[in-house]
Amino acid sequence: MKNYIVIDYDLLQVIRIRGRQVVFNSFYQWDGSREGLHAIIKSLPFPLKRVALMIPGNHFYIKSLILPISTAKQLDGVIKYDFLAKLPLAPEELYYSSYSRNKGQQLQVVVFAVKKDLLEQFCRLIREVGLLIKAVFPLAGLYYLSRLNLSQESGEQRVLWAETNSWYQHYILLSEEELYIRGCRDKTAVAIREELEQTYRYGQGNGADQAGHRLVLNGRELDCSELARWEQLPLLNEKSRLWEELAQFSREIKQLDLLSKTESAQLRQRKQSYLGISLLVFIVILTWGVMTGVKWSAAEKELNKLEQLAERTEQQVVVVNELKTAYQTVEEKLLSYQEILARNNHCYLPWLLELSRIIPADLEIDSLSLKEDKLLLLAGRTASAASLLEELEKSPLFENLHFIGRIISKQGKEEFRMAGDLRYAAQ
Repeated sequence: MKNYIVIDYDLLQVIRIRGRQVVFNSFYQWDGSREGLHAIIKSLPFPLKRVALMIPGNHFYIKSLILPISTAKQLDGVIKYDFLAKLPLAPEELYYSSYSRNKGQQLQVVVFAVKKDLLEQFCRLIREVGLLIKAVFPLAGLYYLSRLNLSQESGEQRVLWAETNSWYQHYILLSEEELYIRGCRDKTAVAIREELEQTYRYGQGNGADQAGHRLVLNGRELDCSELARWEQLPLLNEKSRLWEELAQFSREIKQLDLLSKTESAQLRQRKQSYLGISLLVFIVILTWGVMTGVKWSAAEKELNKLEQLAERTEQQVVVVNELKTAYQTVEEKLLSYQEILARNNHCYLPWLLELSRIIPADLEIDSLSLKEDKLLLLAGRTASAASLLEELEKSPLFENLHFIGRIISKQGKEEFRMAGDLRYAAQ
């Protein structure tokens, strides 16, 4: 049984596959919050624990490269120089994965790059609702591998594959001369028809001969010459066969996995390395003790000491990783505040300064939302939510403060959600 989640700021798609049969496939609109995601997961007709995360193609920078075979060992450097360095973001702000295959004496490489902040945000939300992420893939990459397999099986080398539904569109142009991949979303029937026509014309204009490309839309071959006169297109393909086809290229898909690039995965790898070193030290010392004829009782005492040392080391590693995670959380919150200031042209600076002056040191803020003359939401955890409300009510910058929902006590703190008015803005 395999589970997949396609995640976007306002949309979720949950797919469950048994063997090569899709047993569940549904779209959900949501508000991008942890609570909204948790409600969707709880509403599913089956328990969900391990998932492969899919990021839609509209969030990716995609590039096809044709390189000499000799560059295979230096591929990362070539990708950074020929692709990442030319994007509007710095290379250190991006995660990327690639798929490469030999074409004669050349290497064809497709690279998928996504913003680190976006991917970390989606992964964090998935983990916060108790799900374990086993892989992260670019959705456009899966469509590419699927269409590539079909083209290789049929021997067709000049095909424009188009997959559309009410949310996403993917265009894959395969030929001997070039490769074109694009993912987008939320287009009307007229806009999709125009997009198909433009992509088709692009393929025709770049073809080596006049034969042109075949157009296959949602698995159905169409007559491209009549494209401009159509009043309707068979757009909706909610039950795409992509998910049944995943098993056919399970080996190739591993090249596109972005999970190992994420910061949380790297933290776990470092923790495992620390534990492995501790175990190695234990084995070396134990072996030395046996070879030098240490009596069994002495060796047993040494073993106990080493086990205690390994346990303390593991605990210290956990503490260090927790501190790193806490530091990253603080950094994310600071970035969030900076984004709020940037979006509002600093008009909320007095209220943010007032909050920083009033809030207690133990307060952990999960969400802060200001709009016009409203404090839409202040959510977090503190030792006493009532005391925090009392202190904020003394401020000349806030009024009509009240809690949203009930206060929940957990692990010595009170979780709360609060709203109210911004007094000066109202005047």
